Amino acid sequence: MIVETTAVGPRTHVLATDLAALDAICDRDVNVVVVSRPPVMAGEPRWPSELARTWEGATEAFDAATFVSGLEDASLRRVVADDLTLLVPRFARLAKRNHVRVRLESIESDACRKLHADQIGLRLVVTYAGPGTEWVASEDVDRAQLGRVDIDVEENNLAIIRRRPVVRRTRAFDVVLMKGDAYPGSEGRGAVHRSPPIEGTGTRRLVLKIDVPQCGC
Repeated sequence: MIVETTAVGPRTHVLATDLAALDAICDRDVNVVVVSRPPVMAGEPRWPSELARTWEGATEAFDAATFVSGLEDASLRRVVADDLTLLVPRFARLAKRNHVRVRLESIESDACRKLHADQIGLRLVVTYAGPGTEWVASEDVDRAQLGRVDIDVEENNLAIIRRRPVVRRTRAFDVVLMKGDAYPGSEGRGAVHRSPPIEGTGTRRLVLKIDVPQCGC
C-alpha cells in the first residue's frame, strides 16, 4: 500500500508499506522509494564491529544462507537471509541486470556525510541497526550546489537544501531504493542522500547494500 507520493507536480518519491511499491522506481520521475517495515527482531542485533562482507556475481549463483553463515546472532542470520532471498532477485529484475553486488557492513564513522547523488544505476539499502539513510526529495534540492569544494561539508549541505527542515531519515528495517545519475534517463536527477553523521557518538550501524557492479553485466 502506498502511503505518500509527491503532492504537487510529477511524483519524485514514493513512501509505502508494501514491497510491491518498489516497482515505482521504474517511473521516469521517481528516484526514491522507501518501504517502511516494522522491526522483526526482539532486541538489538549483535554483530562484530569489523564486519564487512561482500559478494558479487550472477543472481542465480547467490546463496543467502552461505552469505550470512558467519554471523553468530541466529536471529540476525535469519532476518538478513530472508531479506536477501526476497530482495536480491527483485532488485535484479528492477535493475534489469543479471549480476549484482551485495554488501553487509558495520559502520562506526561518517561514511559519507555530504549530501550527494551516486554515479551508479540503482542501489537498495536496508539499515538493521542504528540511524538509517538520510535523503532529500528532488523538489527540495538545489542541484547546482552539489559537489562544491569551496566551502566545508555542512555549509554545502545547507546550500543544497532549498527548504528546511526537509531531510528525511529511514528507520531500522526500512527498504530504500534509489536511482543514481547513471540510471538510464536520470543523469543529473539521481537521488540526493547521505549517511547519517555518527562519528564520535559511539553509535554503530549495520547496513545491507545491493547494487549493480560497475562492469554493467
